[in-house]
Amino acid sequence: MSEPNISVGAVPDNPTYAGFFEVELKSEVERKSKIDGRGASLVTSSGAIHAVLVGLGSINQGSARSAIPHWTMPFLMLAILTFLAAAVAGVVAQLNRGYEATGTAGLKSLLNERWRDSSGESMHHVSTDRYRAIESLQSSNDRKAIALRWGYGFQLAAIAFLGPVAFAIVAIK
Repeated sequence: MSEPNISVGAVPDNPTYAGFFEVELKSEVERKSKIDGRGASLVTSSGAIHAVLVGLGSINQGSARSAIPHWTMPFLMLAILTFLAAAVAGVVAQLNRGYEATGTAGLKSLLNERWRDSSGESMHHVSTDRYRAIESLQSSNDRKAIALRWGYGFQLAAIAFLGPVAFAIVAIK
């Protein structure tokens, strides 16, 4: 069977591909939302623990008789710093950057210049815009995911630094 004869400039309808681009775009937007939520959780948990540790460190400095042994102070300081780093990584993971979307000029062009395009040309144009959005979302989401992984790593390191401090406090009581 021969190829269909399509004149130059005419684009056939292809709802399968158009639907695929729509699903991919939704998927990346959902991924962005999940990463943003995880970043917020990282900021909240690390920030709260950071505040508690700073309070613990300041209580220890103010008393005549130390509440925790002095040898644990470097571990406490490292835990405070790494929880702070985890919170910063969570903020970085939530930053919105590099997302490409159809601007108002492009939308105006659709209304004024392209409205009478064939169905196939319309699908192709919209799919091209969605492709650009998907590409920018994937790139930015990948960077956000890296920041999130760093934040989780900092949080794990902080917990490890906090272990000797917790052990010393329990052993004293």
